[in-house]
This record gives sequence, structure tokens and C-alpha cells, in this order.
Amino acid sequence: MATHCEGAICVCVVCILCFQTVESQEGWFGPNKEFKCHCESNCSSDGTCLGNGKCARGWFGLKCQHQDLTILENTVTTPNVSLLTDRDDRTCMNISGQTVVITFNRTYVFTWLRATVNDSASLPGLTVQFSKTTSMTSKLECQNQKNFLVDNSTLDIQCDLTEAIQTVIITGTGRTSLCSLYINGGRNVALKQRTWESSDYSEPVAGKFDASKAVDGNTSSDFNGGLSCSHTNDSDPRPMWSVNFPLSEITRYVLYNRDDSNRNRLAKFVLSGEDSAIQKFGYIDASDTGIPVYIVTDPAKHNLTQVKISTTQFVTLCEVEIYGECIAGTYMTAGLQCTNCPATCPNSCHLDSGSCSVCFGHSNPPACSL
Repeated sequence: MATHCEGAICVCVVCILCFQTVESQEGWFGPNKEFKCHCESNCSSDGTCLGNGKCARGWFGLKCQHQDLTILENTVTTPNVSLLTDRDDRTCMNISGQTVVITFNRTYVFTWLRATVNDSASLPGLTVQFSKTTSMTSKLECQNQKNFLVDNSTLDIQCDLTEAIQTVIITGTGRTSLCSLYINGGRNVALKQRTWESSDYSEPVAGKFDASKAVDGNTSSDFNGGLSCSHTNDSDPRPMWSVNFPLSEITRYVLYNRDDSNRNRLAKFVLSGEDSAIQKFGYIDASDTGIPVYIVTDPAKHNLTQVKISTTQFVTLCEVEIYGECIAGTYMTAGLQCTNCPATCPNSCHLDSGSCSVCFGHSNPPACSL
């Protein structure tokens, strides 16, 4: 018997002749080994999780490529229940008439969440609200809510918010028993993509600190020990680093700086997000000394294909992660490429499968107007 898992759906196939699954090499998969394996065990050459079929903690969705914000450091869930983040859909908590509050240690851009319940009839009873701060005195509603069924007990809830939020509030009605919860942080669209820098710093033994080292998946901030950081030359009059990637809706940038006495070299950097050589997003660092990790959010969710980072003296980056999704009207195929949504819902479909949204209390999906 062979088991194939796609997201939260597992299909068992009994076969007489089954071909041996080829494992990915060194934790990477894809035609050019451009995708990182985030499975609890290893993954196959196409990214399917082997072993128990589970994603590693902190990841979920198609080929485990979506980062889960619920387990980020210093994130607080009230009530404090580990049942919702243990990746086990058999352990559940009753939230009938109760509220589950997830509070981050900073603001993030919300796009969608995934909830699994033990009774499919309770899925329509889930309500999602937000707050821009840790206080719940002023709540934001889920605008233009769309519901996507992953399977009979799992629902993805998508909201269009124009502001960054710090608190997610989930309320259950009736007899809602919530088993698993994931809040989407996006896919790292910069990983192993095409990079460039205006000059390369090099050392006789360590070699060249070229631009690709900033998107190699290694977040070590040890410049000399890790040898996984990029660095422009000290004689470069206009130092710059850039990365190109397929058109994506970007929500967050994470920059890992070197964590030593030269950390200030990245201070006052300028980040520019572009598409077709037109700047759509900009950010200027206000730090005088540089910090170990920068997190920059874009609540407007601009569609971009290139990001540039420049400074006045050096550009040195130990890792650049750029989180986003396929743009509106497209979804991610099994090969992790974005393609157009089906004709039945051309403007918005499920990001991992292309399926159309479902209606609770309406008879005409995906419009949900009757």
C-alpha cells in the first residue's frame, strides 16, 4: 500500500507494482533543487513528505511551503493550549461560544488561516476578527471573506485586510471543536532565485562572498564561520544587491544581518520592491548601528518580481527571505508554479489547489450572493 499526501488530504492506493520513491538530496527538491524540504522526515524528489507524511513544525500546506505564524517566537495563544499547534488533528479543544486569541510580538500581514475541526457541521460557525494591537477593544472584521474547503473537516479562511495586525481572534458557535490551527506567513519566493550584486568581496581562503549566498537557505549570522553571507567590495562606489523571482504578491521581508562588530554596515539600507523596473514598494532603515534581524511588512501586498537592497558603503546580507503568494487570479500547482485560476472562479481561487470558494448559507458559489 502506498500513501500520497497533498496538504491535509491523504490517499491510499493498493497496487500490485509500486515504483520506489526517490528521496530528495540534502533536504532540497525540484528540477533545480530550488525548494527546501520542510517535512518532519525527508521528502521525495517532488517534495512529497515521506515517513509519517507530516510537515515539520512551523510549516504547512502544499509541499509544506507555507510558513506558520502561530509558532513564531513569543507568540501567545489564549487559552494556552498546545493542542492547536501539535499538528495532530486527533487532539481537539471545545471552543463553543469561546474565543481563541493569537497575539504576535509585532504586527504581521494577514492573508489566510487554516482550521481543522472534528465535526464538519461546525465549520460555518467559525468567526475570525483582528486587532491592530494587543488590545481587543477595537476589532477589525474579516473583509471579503472567502472560504475554501481543503477536506471535509479543514477550512481555509481568506480575508482582505489593508492594515497589518497583531492579534487574531477566533470564535466558535454551536458545538465547535477546534483541532488544528495555522496562520499563513507566505512562501519564501526568494529562495535559490537569481541574484546579482554590484561587486563581490573575496578572501584567499574563504573565497567569494557572492550574491547567491544571501538566498541559499542558511540563516547563520556568523560571517566568518558560516561563510554563507554576501558582501560587496570595499571599493564599490554604489553597492547594491538584488534578487529576481516569479511575479508574486509580497507581504514580508526578513533580512538576516551579520551579528558581529561590523553589523553597522547594513545600517540605513534602502530596500526597493519593483516590477518591470517600476518601484512599487520602498523602505529605508532608520537604525544607526544595524540590528541582527530586520522584519519589514507590506500591508498593501504589492505584486513584485525584483527586490533591490543598497547602502552607501557595503551591502552584506547573511540571508534574505521574501514571503508572498501567487498573485490574485492564480494558484500554485503541484510543481510549485503559479498558473491561472479555473474559468469557474477566474479572479480568486484556492492558492494550493485552484478550487473555488464555498458558500455557507448561500446557494450560488463562488459568488455567494443568493
